[in-house]
Amino acid sequence: MEKRTTLTDIAKVVGVTPATVQRALKGIEGVGEEQRRRIQQVAKEMDYRPNGLASALKKGKQRLAVVLPSMEGESRYYASCLWNGVRKYLEKDSEFGAVVHEFPYERSPENLGQALQRMYDQVGGEVDGVITMGVEDPLCLEILGKLDERNVPYVFVGTDCKGTGRLCCVSSCDEMAGRLTADLFLNLGPGSGEGKIILTGDFTIEDQERNARGFEREIRECGGRFETIRLGSFQGIDMTTRTLIQFLNTDMNIAGLYSCSARNTIAACRAMEESGRTAMAVGSDVFPENAGLLRQGRLTAVIHKRPFDQAYRAAELLMDWLVKGQKPETDGQQAVPMVVLRGNLECFEKQEGPGNGQFL
Repeated sequence: MEKRTTLTDIAKVVGVTPATVQRALKGIEGVGEEQRRRIQQVAKEMDYRPNGLASALKKGKQRLAVVLPSMEGESRYYASCLWNGVRKYLEKDSEFGAVVHEFPYERSPENLGQALQRMYDQVGGEVDGVITMGVEDPLCLEILGKLDERNVPYVFVGTDCKGTGRLCCVSSCDEMAGRLTADLFLNLGPGSGEGKIILTGDFTIEDQERNARGFEREIRECGGRFETIRLGSFQGIDMTTRTLIQFLNTDMNIAGLYSCSARNTIAACRAMEESGRTAMAVGSDVFPENAGLLRQGRLTAVIHKRPFDQAYRAAELLMDWLVKGQKPETDGQQAVPMVVLRGNLECFEKQEGPGNGQFL
């Protein structure tokens, strides 16, 4: 078993007593500001985590509800990363003995509202905390309001809804993801820098809309001559594929495709294969199907928005609050997206723990 860093370990490195370390980390008076910063820095470098086991034993097992898109059906490409992130954190901190109730749903605002209603009806009177997505849907807001009335903390992952009483939201820097993709097209795309680029995704979903806006803004600000065409679809992969094939077969000026969503990445690659077109294609997030498409050269790159890391962090922040009374430093944290090419793909596959990517 890996040895946990203790207050004594930190005290030896800094050259102070364990009591001084404890005061510095808890914000108690009696420690100079410079020394406090030094202790906090050493604690961070040594990956110190307060032992919440005693607190957890006093409070009893925490009952969590996780309401996220299903790992079955077309949500699975993105949702599997979210579920794996939550489960991995809770597995790591199994000493706290959380009891988890899972409520998957096929992704849409209406389905989330129904899943939250089902969760509340079944465990709402007993649950201590909730992990879900933020959506401005009337039923979602109604159930979240009931959680607020009971002082049940909830954390959003992936998408936010700021008008609620959420503890915090962990999401991606979606506009940055779009800008990164635009830079790829500007620097790696057709030499003329002209043509049309299809943006596909469900732009009724907040994160994908911000993604598209970031792409369009970067193209415009950098003087790119690409024309962007938005193809928003929530009708499924097959329908999106057929629509893309029609575009590719009738417009020879299409220079590339960018999918702001994981599942539409599959549709974009299928459409290019069936139409016989070879256009630059950039997808979203790393999962087994996308990894295969990158290796085959059917995708030029993937913009990895790190959903596993987002969900892992969301679970960590919620448990820190429930067990240790430790509130998040900010009510919004964003994972910095990464560009994944065939050459660095293996660094992102088969993720078993949180990555080293930055959060803002």
